[in-house]
Amino acid sequence: MLVSYQNAVVTGAEREVETTWYHSGTQTESLQIHIDDRDGKGVFRIHLDYRTDKFTAAEIQRLYGHLLNLLWDFNDTAVSYPRNKCIHTLFEEQAGRTPDKTAVIACDRTLTYRELNEEANRIVLAG
Repeated sequence: MLVSYQNAVVTGAEREVETTWYHSGTQTESLQIHIDDRDGKGVFRIHLDYRTDKFTAAEIQRLYGHLLNLLWDFNDTAVSYPRNKCIHTLFEEQAGRTPDKTAVIACDRTLTYRELNEEANRIVLAG
């Protein structure tokens, strides 16, 4: 399977240009998922190229539905927050409310809000 994302915008045209993805017919992967915003409008297009000897149209339609669900859930990240406070102030407040909750997981290391806040304060004081 191959997944590609393309966001190159066509510029310099006298008039507005719309682009599209064309299947070459020579793919070796059984499934190619192409996501593009090549026109730079924030509208993502999803193209699914697949080998018909590997997938039925119903399987591809079901996969497409699952992919859309993932993208909607993944992008549902809007949160309201006080716009009159700096990010470090908001973080300090969160650390005060939930000091023992996990704040960061990176590779094999986990930090709580308290630990991350202490590390950040140590770096600020050392600088």
